[in-house]
Amino acid sequence: MLDPFAPRLRNEDVATLTEDVDAATPSGNPVSDADRVIASLRRKFKACYQAGLSQDPTIQGRVVIVAKIAPDGAVDSTTSEQTPLPKPVTNCLERAVRNAQFSPPGGTGSTLRIPITFKQADPDAGP
Repeated sequence: MLDPFAPRLRNEDVATLTEDVDAATPSGNPVSDADRVIASLRRKFKACYQAGLSQDPTIQGRVVIVAKIAPDGAVDSTTSEQTPLPKPVTNCLERAVRNAQFSPPGGTGSTLRIPITFKQADPDAGP
């Protein structure tokens, strides 16, 4: 499913930003490739944030995506916690995680907590 903000995003709308995705914290059975899968989602996470910036150029903040991973590695459900980010941004982030496929954790599955922080880069900080 395409993000509803994507058609409105133009190159000139994309702000310089920093994104920090911390290591996922599992509960339940370990998910062996969690870090790799989450790293592969960074581009989608950034696109979600950039789409939100096109609506409100001042947004920034931290969100924790909680993903319930089924025994076969599919994502059963996601929720967002601890966030000042607008709902369309968190919905987009959750959708990106829900569409991911992890290695099977087995047993009864696992729950991953994925902390993501977005903030606009300081233009005076240099490269």
